[in-house]
Amino acid sequence: PSLSAKAVMAEILFETENYREAAQMFLQLTESPLADQFKLSSYQYRLAECYFHMGLYGESYDQFSRVRQAGHKTLEAEATLGMAMAALAQGNRSSSQAHLDILLLENEFYKTYARALYPLGIMLFQNAQYERSLEFLEKDITDPKNVYFAALAYRHLGKIPKALSYFQKLTQKFPGTVWAQRGLFEVAETYYQQQDFQLAYQSFQNWLNEFPNG
Repeated sequence: PSLSAKAVMAEILFETENYREAAQMFLQLTESPLADQFKLSSYQYRLAECYFHMGLYGESYDQFSRVRQAGHKTLEAEATLGMAMAALAQGNRSSSQAHLDILLLENEFYKTYARALYPLGIMLFQNAQYERSLEFLEKDITDPKNVYFAALAYRHLGKIPKALSYFQKLTQKFPGTVWAQRGLFEVAETYYQQQDFQLAYQSFQNWLNEFPNG
């Protein structure tokens, strides 16, 4: 098939979460002689995403790095975010933080970019920068992931009433979901950490009644 047809096929595989097969096709595309360097960078970016979803974080980081080095402004910021996430996934917090700082310095827009709020917040959370993580997580509390990690951040900061209110929000706003289950458990865990053993016992009992299979 032509390069354009192969690119469409690879994109379909990616969108249907067939990352291994998509990676094979995007790798072939990156090795094709292309006059259009932007397309080459686009294929490298998708390949990096495939590797990330496959848990190949080192390979993912390398591909994101190539995209950033190519210097296409429309892909550079996303590649920097990808490098930060891949570095964090490898346990390299200092590298992740450095890429994150570069991203926010070069792209003020990312401080309010909806798609970036959770990854930016979670990277800061993992680096124990809880106050900064809340600046991103709390910008979209319609997303249960953001609510959950905001609650954890507040608990780390010792702001227990705020943490409990967010954990309880998960059970109220997202019933029947894994986030409601986690929220109810963390209510009990928070009371336990505060040595309020009576409320902790009651809350753990509520959790077991609501989710008997854990």
